[in-house]
Amino acid sequence: MGRYSTSVYSWPLCVNGDYVLTTTEEAFWLAALVFDDPELVAKIESMRRRARSAFYADKIKDHKNYNMMMIHAFRSQLYRECLEEIDRLKKEVK
Repeated sequence: MGRYSTSVYSWPLCVNGDYVLTTTEEAFWLAALVFDDPELVAKIESMRRRARSAFYADKIKDHKNYNMMMIHAFRSQLYRECLEEIDRLKKEVK
């Protein structure tokens, strides 16, 4: 999906504007595209915060939607992996 994008601006987006990530490989590819742009890194950090807060909001409900909880947890994990790869790339470039 996103791994064929040569630019972050052609990367597929969700309805809410978040980047679509389906594998760790795509998270690493996105990290390689955005690691030198602080605005895009901040955008990914905010996406992770939104995914985590959505997960915790679903977690405290009486009637839990486990499907959505898994989706939010998966997105949060992929954004975290992307941010860790960005940190690794920044250290490597210095």
